[in-house]
Amino acid sequence: MDNDRVVVYINWDGFAAHYYDLASSQSLIPTINHLRKVGVFFTNARTGIPSITNPMQTAIASGAYASRTGNVKIFYDKEQRIIVEQRRENRAENMADAFFRQGLTVASVHHFTFEDNGTYAGDPQRPYISLPYGTYTQRFDQLYRVLAGDTVYSGNSLIKMNKIPRFVAMYMDDLDTVGHNNGTLAPMATTEGQRMENILWRLHQMDTALGRFLERVSLLELYPRLSFFLITDHGMTPFQFNETSIAAYQDLLTLIRSKGYRFEVLKPGERPSPFTDIVLCSAGLSLLLSFIRPVPFKEILALQALVSNKTYVGKVMNAYEIQNTGSTDFCDLYISPSPPHIFKDYAPAIGGTHDSLDETSQHIFSLMWGAGIVENLTITRQVNTIDFAPTMAHLLNAAPPAQSEGKIITEALQMSRGDTCDETF
Repeated sequence: MDNDRVVVYINWDGFAAHYYDLASSQSLIPTINHLRKVGVFFTNARTGIPSITNPMQTAIASGAYASRTGNVKIFYDKEQRIIVEQRRENRAENMADAFFRQGLTVASVHHFTFEDNGTYAGDPQRPYISLPYGTYTQRFDQLYRVLAGDTVYSGNSLIKMNKIPRFVAMYMDDLDTVGHNNGTLAPMATTEGQRMENILWRLHQMDTALGRFLERVSLLELYPRLSFFLITDHGMTPFQFNETSIAAYQDLLTLIRSKGYRFEVLKPGERPSPFTDIVLCSAGLSLLLSFIRPVPFKEILALQALVSNKTYVGKVMNAYEIQNTGSTDFCDLYISPSPPHIFKDYAPAIGGTHDSLDETSQHIFSLMWGAGIVENLTITRQVNTIDFAPTMAHLLNAAPPAQSEGKIITEALQMSRGDTCDETF
């Protein structure tokens, strides 16, 4: 195993697998499709639960889901009796910390997961590099400057790293932002077709920028040492807020009420009344249902079966089923609507979000190429987001983060004579 590889981890937030399929069919992403031929493409890459940015970014960074990181975005804390909202909390070690602990230099270009958590503004050994309101083109430029050993913007000043980092992460949120249809990076869409047009337009631009970046990097002396990962945290599920979705949401609440339960729909920081039986909360699309007091599991299963029979409900998971995915029991029932429904009493008329158990959120884009990586391979078995951290660590001849539970993607790696792919270090 080479001891001088450089792993470049690029995260495009919200890159759903169905985005790739549609863009590819329209010949909008020639750079990515070329990289498929020189690298490893995953047709069955999966995110975790809940498929929300902060929980899944920490999962990728640490190689572990919420049972280890503790991050689920939002939940009802039964002990404190309050709705808790999380941001970047992560109880587990991440790649930047793990690699630096082992003597490797690291850097982050706008990848917020590592900000003040493995990389730090102004630190030439492990800098967090960011430009205020930096666009995707500017972020690619900063990444190029890192790999070229040039000055970068970190901590409100220009700095130069002491040496080229062995691990550098970069984050872009364009696809997620446009997918949500909030009007900040693209015109506000009034139909689902327009929303998808906006997404494909941005994806085409980013593909072009990726190609230009790689052309520049290919001229650097270290280019043969670079191992690239282009992956994401979650997909995106479309929704429509209209009379049909409102009626479905109200019917669900009526169903819960009809079984004799007193419930409240609460927001972060709110507490239930003493007479409440069930607390409901949401990260935007699905409903998290939690009983205030302990109830027999068969009672939860009965409610799960009742709710699951509704045509507007896509999938319902109980706490044990959630835990079996590697997550933690952040609710008693996770109720995910069937697209295009949304379980809220207000929302934009057209939009997308990803706290969903639907295929559109769970099935994600993933690709890797470069030094030490097999060429022109398509992996069809299921690969999970937490598998990329130990795979990156193996390419660096390093141990993965301490709490990592992912598996090295062995068939994606070129094995030199004498190499082994031992998953323990």
